[in-house]
Amino acid sequence: MMQLLLWGVFIFSLSFLLFVLIKNRSSIQWLARLGIHIVIAGVLLYAVNWIGGYYGFRLPINPATIAAVTFLGIPGIGMLAAIKLVLL
Repeated sequence: MMQLLLWGVFIFSLSFLLFVLIKNRSSIQWLARLGIHIVIAGVLLYAVNWIGGYYGFRLPINPATIAAVTFLGIPGIGMLAAIKLVLL
């Protein structure tokens, strides 16, 4: 029962947040720009894995790595590569 209540609160909060974001035009532009950056980050990680596959180097494509590349850009890919090389 408690889990159902928590899901209800989550869905209500999410729908209210989306309503507020959609009501403001600049929020829609911000969300669109964020979506474009997420897609570009995924493509960049895929390209690194494709090229790195020839050398036995791969970076995982998961929400954490996509978030790092989305917010940090190309230096984020370098940071992820450096972390992977140091931890191996």
